[in-house]
Parts: sequence; structure tokens; C-alpha cells
Amino acid sequence: MKEKSCGEFQSRALDAAWRGRFPLRALIELTYRCNFRCRHCYVPDGWKAAYRRREMTTAQVSALMDSLRAAGCLVLGFTGGEPFLRHDIFAILRRAVKLGFQVVVNTNGSLIDAKAARRLGRIGLNKIDITLPAVSPDIFDSVTGRAGSAGKVFRALRLLRQQNVPAAVKTCVLAENAAQARAVARYARMSGLAHRVDELPFRRLDGSPVECCPGPGTSGARRVSARGKMPVFFCGAGTVQCAITPAGELKFCAMTAYPLLPVFRLGFGKAWKMLNNMAESIRPDGIYCGACSLQPQCKGCPARVWLEKKVFAGCAPEHKRLAANRRMRPAARRADKEQRHE
Repeated sequence: MKEKSCGEFQSRALDAAWRGRFPLRALIELTYRCNFRCRHCYVPDGWKAAYRRREMTTAQVSALMDSLRAAGCLVLGFTGGEPFLRHDIFAILRRAVKLGFQVVVNTNGSLIDAKAARRLGRIGLNKIDITLPAVSPDIFDSVTGRAGSAGKVFRALRLLRQQNVPAAVKTCVLAENAAQARAVARYARMSGLAHRVDELPFRRLDGSPVECCPGPGTSGARRVSARGKMPVFFCGAGTVQCAITPAGELKFCAMTAYPLLPVFRLGFGKAWKMLNNMAESIRPDGIYCGACSLQPQCKGCPARVWLEKKVFAGCAPEHKRLAANRRMRPAARRADKEQRHE
């Protein structure tokens, strides 16, 4: 049998998902509760208490994973809030691995002690993604709103490394930690950790604004769907990937709160078909994009538009600001390089 590289396999799987319109990737929000108070969090405070009363049980999460597997899902992510606040998190992760998913966990890392790290090492996750806002403890704690949070997170990274648990770090850039971005990247590089800068949504799920600095933008080329049309969700939301709220509601992605289809009442298959049809029916708005000179640099995200206008087709002011920043970045790098050689 001819061997294939991991990258080739993933590429072929993604192509198959686009053709077959099945959920290759899914993200389950296990809870909106969190032990941090990050001011850039996209989950509104009121939702954390409201959804706590509606969180899926262990049995419901297990049934959901069975449905996702049957639908063709390969990559399964778990996030929050803070997923390690759930008492059943290890049972959920063990079952996900047993079902054959590639399992990724998004966490702040603060609740991972030596015992938890050993348990995670035995489970065999594909990756744990930890948010790392700074290397300075003072700035770190300022971003998270919790004194002592930096020490706990860096301890978790050391413990995971000792247990050979694959880990990566990500940074959300705010005004107060922007100067730490290079230091975080340096720490990640010296620690052998993959690092990325996450682009923030600018608004919470209820539409309230989030103060932040624009990041580098999402990556990836726009794709034409199996029917030969340019989808609004060029990231694949609703076509090859989806998200599920703590209450078991299907939506396009973690950055939206729509359409919130009740999976356990409809059945996942029917809910996914409805989401598919919605994604296919939403077309790009030529009024906004047709004559825009920033199109080559634009990575316009429909979720951003929805957060501001409650529609997916259109243009949010952040789109143009980010695109303008991307256009200026190569010129700034060239000028900096020329200045250094003078």
C-alpha cells in the first residue's frame, strides 16, 4: 500500500469533505464557564450563567460524538469557556480518542496540574492549545484578570512537556500586551512550541464591542464550492466544519450564535443538512466587494459581519481596516530592511 504523508492525507480529506459536504471538523463548546476574566473574551458574562443550567450531560456529549463520527467528522475540538472546569472532561476526552477522532483541546491551561498532565499523557491527545498573552507575569495577569495566572499556565506547559503531550500556544493581541508579542514568539520557539496570533472578533457573541489590536488575519485561500459558486463561508463553516454550543445547538462557528439548531431534538443529520442549506443559500454581496480596491488583501470573515449587523453577506469596518494593514505591512517591512542596510 502506498504511504501518504499526514499533510497529503489531510488535503485529500478536506477535498472530499468539500465535495461531499460533510463535517470533517467540529468544535464542541463544553461550557461557557471560565476561571479567568479576560476582558477580550467573546462570551458575554450573562451567557456563562445562563448556559451553565443548560450544559450537555456526559451522555449527551457522548451521543453527539457518535453522531459526528457517523457523519464523517475526523478532527474534533473541545473548547469553552474553560473545558477543564467540567468534572467529566477526562472521560469525554478518553471517549473521543477511542472513537478515532483527532482531538484538540483549547484551554487556558491554569487547571492542569501534575496529576492532570499525567492523565492527559495517557489519553493520547493530538494537541492542547493554550492561550499565552505574555511572558511578563504582570502583563499576563492583567490580561487574564487573575493574579498568579501566569505561573499556573507556564507550569502547565512544563508539565505537559514532561508527559510528552503535544502542545501549542496562541496569543490574542490587545493594547496592553502588544509589546509582548515578540517575546511570546521567542519563548515558543525556544520551547519547541508552535505559536500563532489569533485574530479577535472585535465583538462578543451578543454584539457588544471588544477592544483589541488587529492581528495578522486568517490564512487560507478562498475556495469554490462543489456547485461551482464562491461561498460566503470560504473557511468552510456550514460546509465542512461547524460548532456546537454547551447546550447542544449547532451553529456555523464559535464566533457566531446562529442558527442554534437543537441537535438532540432534530437529530444531528437533519440539523447538519439544514446548516448546509443555509451556508449554500447565502451569497457574497457584490455591492460591497465588487469595486473594493482592498479585495486582494481582504480575508473578510462573515462572522464579523454577523456580530455587527446580524447578517453574513456584507462588509464590516474591521474588514477594511485589517485589509489596509495587510497592504501596508509588506511596504513597512521593505522600508525597515532598507533602513537597516543604510
